[in-house]
Amino acid sequence: IQGFANSQTVRSADAPRLGPKIVDGMAFLRLRIDTDQEAPKACLEFSQPLSTDSNVNYRDYIALDPEAQANVEANGQLLCLAGLPYDVDRQLTIKAGLPSSTGEKTDRDEVITLSFGDRPAFVGFAGSGTILPRAEADGLGIETVNVSQLEIEVLRVNDRALVRETISPGESIAEGSWDWWSYEDAASASGVSVFKGKIDIPLVDAKTKQSKRNTTITTVFPLGAPLKELKPGASVVKVKDT
Repeated sequence: IQGFANSQTVRSADAPRLGPKIVDGMAFLRLRIDTDQEAPKACLEFSQPLSTDSNVNYRDYIALDPEAQANVEANGQLLCLAGLPYDVDRQLTIKAGLPSSTGEKTDRDEVITLSFGDRPAFVGFAGSGTILPRAEADGLGIETVNVSQLEIEVLRVNDRALVRETISPGESIAEGSWDWWSYEDAASASGVSVFKGKIDIPLVDAKTKQSKRNTTITTVFPLGAPLKELKPGASVVKVKDT
């Protein structure tokens, strides 16, 4: 009990506290990885803003092993590399002499391992996910990343029950996150299930034998098969990774 009471003691305003690491001069601080987009990005953060001198080519201060072409862009304290693939680990060397806006330079080489891993698995509809019926339409486009099989359910909402439903564009939510919209509740009160099935998504191109890992794959789901004929009303299509 006494130990708990001691832990509640408020420190004085001038007591030492943990703060950001202070670095003298121009130096590399940390690596930041962004894998939210189709092409990953690696950003190198430095202790000072980078030089904006047009004569400075920052590609000269970067070496990759294995070698690869990358788009290099300086912005403030960040030097970002884009255009590299996901599934290849590389050794990245930041060469000494990289200049800051004040004229100071890094004093030694920095060697780090650059690894993006795999893109997070993703399932979503191409476009807004809301389409109008057309007799000649191929179907509904479904986009996936690193997903080998989809589970699909189609619910039919007739025109009378449609007044209780709201048709709005879909939203992309990261795996493991949540939103107000419930997958299980979609059209559950007014829709009748007319189709349930699974679709395999090949992750290797049948012709070229090249891997489709980490790329966005669009699969067209033929709505005509479960609907058979167009009637007044709407269809709710629910798709998830199995």
